[in-house]
Amino acid sequence: MELVGLATEAAVQPEQWNGFLEKLEDHFPGSRITLFGHEDGRPSSALSFCRNFPLEYQQAYAEHYVRTSPYVLRGLERLSVGRARLSEDVISMQELETTEYYNDFIRPRGLGCYAAGVIIERSPQRMVALSLVDHDDDPERRTRQLQLLDLLTPHVSRAFRLHTVLDRERRQSRAALGVFQTWAHAAVVLAGDGRLVTMNEAAEDIVASRDGVMLARDGRLRSLVDSVNARLDKAVFNCAHHLQADGLALPRVNASPLNAMIAPLPYGADPDGGPGAVLVILVDPDRPHRAPIDWIARRFGLAPAEARLAELLVNGESLAEAAAALDIKLSTARTRLKAVQAKTECHRQADLTRLAMSAPPLRA
Repeated sequence: MELVGLATEAAVQPEQWNGFLEKLEDHFPGSRITLFGHEDGRPSSALSFCRNFPLEYQQAYAEHYVRTSPYVLRGLERLSVGRARLSEDVISMQELETTEYYNDFIRPRGLGCYAAGVIIERSPQRMVALSLVDHDDDPERRTRQLQLLDLLTPHVSRAFRLHTVLDRERRQSRAALGVFQTWAHAAVVLAGDGRLVTMNEAAEDIVASRDGVMLARDGRLRSLVDSVNARLDKAVFNCAHHLQADGLALPRVNASPLNAMIAPLPYGADPDGGPGAVLVILVDPDRPHRAPIDWIARRFGLAPAEARLAELLVNGESLAEAAAALDIKLSTARTRLKAVQAKTECHRQADLTRLAMSAPPLRA
């Protein structure tokens, strides 16, 4: 059935729900069809698909009338998940006509109120429902609606479960990529065969310079020296297949060699037992990363002048050198240092440096 195929596609591409509802309307022309996800009692903007339901009506529903809808308020309690029911199973027409929802929302807009619907999934914070609504109480048509909803519900429910899993994985992937990109160290992830999977912006800068390391056409990291390439390939192979960490120097023309730290990535391992992924960290000894001080300043409430002094100290300057760099007296520097030590409870300069180095450097 084409509807089942469209529901399956929508698990991967949620916009396909529009095609699903369009095809559903072919079976019941003129019906107002809604696929709504309600989170904490309000429609979810990420899951609101409709046919024959004008946008301005949707907005009015979302802004106010969802809170007065007996189908939302009572449906959570009275309807079973996965079983198609008629709207009268929630509230009778006689009682509906006395409600604000009917008199202020349904009737003034000329909306029908004879519905067949099904709750696809439900939790304390979330409810997803699919419904078809008509102006007339046509028993034969409504019976066919119930039958089709019962037929479709297992497939739609399965699509929602799959979508939830995929959406969670996409969110986790985006979050991991964000962390990867903000890391100041140049990092490259290689597949088990040594070919590039991804690299962060810091690594892109180094590779683009082609000074010490570059990316070959086959996607492998290459040194400027052939003999080093053999060692690099062996190190990556052993890391991927035997989980052996390694390190080597990558010579450069007019600078100190790049240091390559090679380590296995357990979360990148092939689930079928193949070689795992490899993390290569490229360190330029001529451009050491400065210890971050911003987070210490925010965490311990350092004044700007205190933070500037602390930054120089944790990055290797003596107190006298820091005072000269800041163009202040040594006595003033001592006073500011005492304030920093009191706020951070680091009573030695080495303790302050250790505190700063406990956080990884991040790209600005």
